[in-house]
Amino acid sequence: GVSPRHPTKFLVTTLEELIRAFPNNYINVEIKQSGEVGLRALAETILLLDQLDEEFQTYERIILASFHHSIYQELQKLRDTTHPQLMFSPEARSVTRFFLLFLLGLDTFYNDEIAVFQLPMRQAGFNLATKRLVRIAHRHNIAVNYWTINDPDDMRTLIRIGADGIMTDRPNLLKSILD
Repeated sequence: GVSPRHPTKFLVTTLEELIRAFPNNYINVEIKQSGEVGLRALAETILLLDQLDEEFQTYERIILASFHHSIYQELQKLRDTTHPQLMFSPEARSVTRFFLLFLLGLDTFYNDEIAVFQLPMRQAGFNLATKRLVRIAHRHNIAVNYWTINDPDDMRTLIRIGADGIMTDRPNLLKSILD
């Protein structure tokens, strides 16, 4: 109910301000842009993470994400060349491959080196919010976060199945449920 340009209730925050304000929190950064603009946004993000890493351990708690294939490829390249500590979630194709292998009981063949899946609870008629899916992802050392969860019953379900993270527009509600 608050406009993003409200002068006192929703001030624009830079990523640096967020990192400094919450030095112990995990932070998810999604590169929304594609193409050259997205690649520049990713490069600027990496530059900032490099600058703040020693003081704020940015690579231990900041996860990068994008739905764009070119950004995902660049994340993989950075991890394989200059930033082995980089944590990121995969693009949709990688998640789909994991899910199909999971359904077939062949998840052993999933070998993408990623840190976290970021999923909706349901997609294309499939329930992605299951204890078994979370358990199998954990067996691959992959955390499982769900988005965008604003319903209290859904929050309880995700807590019960062992979700690692819940992205919500209602953090106060989630905190009250966790408490």
